[in-house]
Amino acid sequence: MINRNQQKKQKELFYATEAARFLKQDWIIIEKEDEENYPDLVIEQRDTTFGLEVTQYFRDYGLHRKGSVSKTKESRNLSKLLNLASDYYMISNIPVMIYFNGSLFKDNFVPKKLAELVNALNPKERVEYVFQSGLKVYIQRLTEGFGEYKKWQLVNDRGGVVRRISKTDLQKIIQLKAEKLVKYKTYISEVSLLIYLEPEFNSGQCIYDEGSIDTCGFKNVYLFKRSDFIRVFSS
Repeated sequence: MINRNQQKKQKELFYATEAARFLKQDWIIIEKEDEENYPDLVIEQRDTTFGLEVTQYFRDYGLHRKGSVSKTKESRNLSKLLNLASDYYMISNIPVMIYFNGSLFKDNFVPKKLAELVNALNPKERVEYVFQSGLKVYIQRLTEGFGEYKKWQLVNDRGGVVRRISKTDLQKIIQLKAEKLVKYKTYISEVSLLIYLEPEFNSGQCIYDEGSIDTCGFKNVYLFKRSDFIRVFSS
């Protein structure tokens, strides 16, 4: 099982790759082993090399010493879903997609009940079920080719009302990330910042429609919502 740092690095690589594709740029994306003195990634493009810091946007970014409350909540829920899926596949080998609506809880009864419900379905059939706690599940049995499919979803965390990102909030993120620029620029002269939004989650349901911003020493600041938009602010 990959650890949190590996998950973070995978996201950084994924969003950098997607941003390059969205920008129609040929970025060669490099991971540096010296993460203390270099930005998250190093980008080579033709005769240019620059660093790229990558961070996720949350509405409460930087307001809490231990990080974003909304990010922490969504991360915990994702961990609970993965654990629940692992418990299910310990007792059943039938691939399944499940949407949960409600509060997730740890109970050995849940994976057993899920296995019972799935076993009664034919491939591609669906069923809904409500636990006594009020937790609703929407189950679809998948075909064998999906294997141990674990991309289950908690719909509470997804969708949501689209909100506007204020210029002040965006500027705070840039200022916080710029605190390491002096150190980074000792090793690489130009550094850009990629701020991404995850549209699948409430925290990523945002748009930015205000004017230019202070890049605080970054060459470019990219505000990226996958499959939707990318805004480029240059120094």
